[in-house]
Amino acid sequence: MTLQELVSDWGAALNWLVPLLCGWIWWSARQKFVLKDEQAALARRVSELENAVKDIPDEATMLELRLSLQEMRGEFKAFNAKLEGLQTNVAAVRTNIDMLMQHHLDERK
Repeated sequence: MTLQELVSDWGAALNWLVPLLCGWIWWSARQKFVLKDEQAALARRVSELENAVKDIPDEATMLELRLSLQEMRGEFKAFNAKLEGLQTNVAAVRTNIDMLMQHHLDERK
């Protein structure tokens, strides 16, 4: 049997099998490979993510920030304690001023 005889015997089946085989190959290639516009969109998204990630502080920077915040908390606590002490001093001075004002106002009468 020659190739021509095989094609003529199986011609009807080949008319159905060849398009199915080509369709399957086309579908497999689409599953395996990416189109150029899809690749460009993905590349753009990846570059945007890389730009966003490079601005995120690393572990050492976060540790430095955490230590600085702890130090500031301690300084604020000390500052608040000093302010509370000043409030009592101001209250005492205010009382003294009120007493002096009262005394001097009583002298004028």
